[in-house]
Amino acid sequence: KFFSSHFIIQSIPYIGPIIAKVIVWPFFIAINAIAYLVTLTFIRIRGVKEVANAKLLTTVFLIGILLGFILGRVVKII
Repeated sequence: KFFSSHFIIQSIPYIGPIIAKVIVWPFFIAINAIAYLVTLTFIRIRGVKEVANAKLLTTVFLIGILLGFILGRVVKII
């Protein structure tokens, strides 16, 4: 539902892409903040191995979102 509304907003000429960027950047910041809090919690509870797994999972998730965004732009151009 989020991505379909994001697409509708982005299709508005001139101002749509600006609004879409304003919506997407806080999402990335929120994901990074959650990852930071999860990391601190895991360090206190379990140890370093689980922290490494959590950071790796979060990094892969963010890279996937970024690559999807870039590929979406490239396919849109073609």
